[in-house]
Amino acid sequence: REVEDDLLAEGIERALAARELALAEGSPARDATWFDLLTAAAWCAFRASHVDWLVVECGMGGRFDSTNTLDGEVSVITGVELEHTNVLGGTRALIAGEK
Repeated sequence: REVEDDLLAEGIERALAARELALAEGSPARDATWFDLLTAAAWCAFRASHVDWLVVECGMGGRFDSTNTLDGEVSVITGVELEHTNVLGGTRALIAGEK
């Protein structure tokens, strides 16, 4: 089912407030991208919705990607293609290691 608008809005507000705090404190989170902020907002909305399961695609940033903030019971990596080689490495082995 779709996440309710008010829960998503609350998640966005929490993520933006956390970024403002990071900016004020000068913490590394001050460099959060829009993808990072929207990912954090989604996690807040999913938690508030009390979902039992999530299916989440790895982001292109590999081990430094904000999708890695999930602590799941099961992780599956399907096909590994030669995409985002400028970020993840030039071989399937390097890309798989990052993912």
